[in-house]
Amino acid sequence: MNFKSNLLPPYQLRFEQNENYLLAKVTGDEDSLEISRRFWIEITDEVGRVQPKGLLVWEDFRNMISTQELFILVSEVCEFKQFQHLRIAFVDEHFEQFDRNKLGEMIATNRGFTCRVCSRFEEAEEWLLKS
Repeated sequence: MNFKSNLLPPYQLRFEQNENYLLAKVTGDEDSLEISRRFWIEITDEVGRVQPKGLLVWEDFRNMISTQELFILVSEVCEFKQFQHLRIAFVDEHFEQFDRNKLGEMIATNRGFTCRVCSRFEEAEEWLLKS
């Protein structure tokens, strides 16, 4: 029996560091509050390690967590000190999730964070580079 395969996360998270920002691209079949918590902890750890000027999170899940779960997740992510002075751009491959993601932006900005949900990667990168 292979126990290690059960420990693999149900998503793929890849980081790319350039001189202007850290890109965190996360993909998977299904998202949930627990899955989102897991990859945001990994993102937090990487931000703490490399201390980038900005962060671009590029997400690709077919589904999205509920509005209530989004509120919980964003509230939890806002507790991480690593994000307090960081410009954060967010792009979702699934445009139908845009409005709910904008709600997450509103929650975070109301807590003093500098973030923007964008509809395209190029838009997110342009916003990050304006800093």
